[in-house]
This record gives sequence, structure tokens and C-alpha cells, in this order.
Amino acid sequence: MIDTYNKFYDLLITQCDYFSIPLLNNIQTSIETENMLPHNFQENQVDSKTKKILLESKQLLKVDTENLAQIIKKIKLSFKELEHLTAIITGSDLLNTSEEDLVELRKAGLDHFTLLIETGSDTLLKFHKKPLSLNQQKIALKKLEKVGINFSLGVIIGYGGVALSENNAIETAKFINQLKVREIILLAFNHESLSRLTEDQQELFEMLSDRQILEEELMLLNHLQIETIINSSATSDIIEVGAKLPNEKEKLIKKIENRLFEWKEEEPNVVKAFFDSF
Repeated sequence: MIDTYNKFYDLLITQCDYFSIPLLNNIQTSIETENMLPHNFQENQVDSKTKKILLESKQLLKVDTENLAQIIKKIKLSFKELEHLTAIITGSDLLNTSEEDLVELRKAGLDHFTLLIETGSDTLLKFHKKPLSLNQQKIALKKLEKVGINFSLGVIIGYGGVALSENNAIETAKFINQLKVREIILLAFNHESLSRLTEDQQELFEMLSDRQILEEELMLLNHLQIETIINSSATSDIIEVGAKLPNEKEKLIKKIENRLFEWKEEEPNVVKAFFDSF
């Protein structure tokens, strides 16, 4: 999970144009507010005209809410042109945070969170041994909607391998269609992720080719029915996938279909007996 978090974090910095403020990396909920603040914004080379900031912390919601609110207010005062302030959080931490605390953070100026949900398939969450079920993820995200905090979601293309590529795309789209998501960020399941699977899991898992990754992205896109923004790093070296939905959906679909049509035909090997025990 740490490697996946880091890749997601890097994507926000490099492709989504967020500037990172190192914050609360060695977190203790009892630390005084002053010690939680960046030592010096100038030392971190933060331009006072910065418009998008990502708070770099893996446990942001475990900080005392009052202290965190003070940090947020200080940041908002320091960057007069700031338009977006976000942080990557986990569904587990969100579930354990009260609505009252979330409202306090929103009022302080933190009105957007980013979560790496990975997939909308319960079958795949179970296979990858994730701590939260799909329903728990939904409860957590609906909490954000209730208190008026926007959010973006990270999804992993190829999370089901070849055999469950369709399952990953369609079930993830179904899940996202139930939510009000500002942005969907697509990452690719890679060899580092594969190495973290057990030997038994690896025997059942065949990674997608570049072509199959693009096909899964297309399938996901075809099933999305909400107003949102979609961006992808999964196929960034093949084709730029980014659009505002639904206005630019058909244009992006046509772009992907044209690229696939140009591609040399492949014959992917499909694993026949995959997840039979699920």
C-alpha cells in the first residue's frame, strides 16, 4: 500500500499540478500545533501565488481536529490565491472521523479530499485482502457528501488482471456512478504491485498488456454516467486520456477507439479458472 500511495501522491504532483507541503509526516496527535506547521514556506519553495496545494500526510485525520483546523487556516492566510487545498486520506480514517470534525475542517478551508479506492469490485477487494468492503467505502464517501466536502478518487486499471478486467471496469463504474466525484484519477497495476501478491495469488493473476489497459479504460469510460473529470497515468506513454464528462466523453471514446484500431492485433491469454473460490 505504501508504494501505491507514493505513486498516487507523485501523480498528483506531476500531472495534477499540486504543490506539496511536507506536513505531519512523523505524526503524533499530541504534538503542539506550531510543531506541525512547515518550518518555513519559503524553505519549501512554495510560491505565495500557488493555486493548488497537497498536504503531505498519510494520517491527516488522526491529528487533533482543532490543531489541524489552525494549520489549515494559517495556510489559507499565507496563500491568498489558493484555489484548491487537498490531502490524500484513507477510507478507514474517514470512517473513524465524525461528521462534526469534518464540518470543522471544511469551515477552516479544507474542502477537498483525495482517496485511493483502487476498485469498485468487492470480489477484487477481497482478493487483494483490503481492510474495507465496498459498502464501507461508500458509507465513508457519502459522509463527505453529507458535510459538503468534495473528493477525488484514485482507481487502478488492471486490478483484476486479464480474467477480471471487465469486472474491474464495470463494477468500478457502477460504484462511482452512485457518488458525486470531482475527479477520477487512473493508475496502472504494475510489476511492483504484482510482487506484493502471495505466490498463490500470482499464479491466478495475469497482468494486462498496454493494449488491454487501454481497453479497460475504454470500458470504464463507456459505463461512467456522472459529471466529473477523468485523468489517467495508466496509458500516459501511449495516449493522453483526460476529459470532462459528460461533455467530452464521446470525443475521448473516439480517440481511444482510433488508437486501438491502429494497434497491432494481440491475442491475450485469458486465465480460465480465476477466483473460483470467491
